[in-house]
Amino acid sequence: MHEKHLEAYWPIFLFASVGEAAAYILLDPSLFTLVVFLKTTATTAVWLTTRSDGSMVRLSSIIPKRADGRADVVWDGWSS
Repeated sequence: MHEKHLEAYWPIFLFASVGEAAAYILLDPSLFTLVVFLKTTATTAVWLTTRSDGSMVRLSSIIPKRADGRADVVWDGWSS
């Protein structure tokens, strides 16, 4: 079911893991913790925004469009 999803994800995860391993050797422990946090956040975001067919979810694909092609604004701020 997630075969294409994994095909798109594993190179990103592998590259990030190699960077994390290098950071373990080269950086101070507090900076290494930051690297682990950033890697975890980034790879989780990539995983959650990848569809099961391997394509990425785009913001333009989830915002409804009006007939004239412009984005349908759900909330327009404090203009009223």
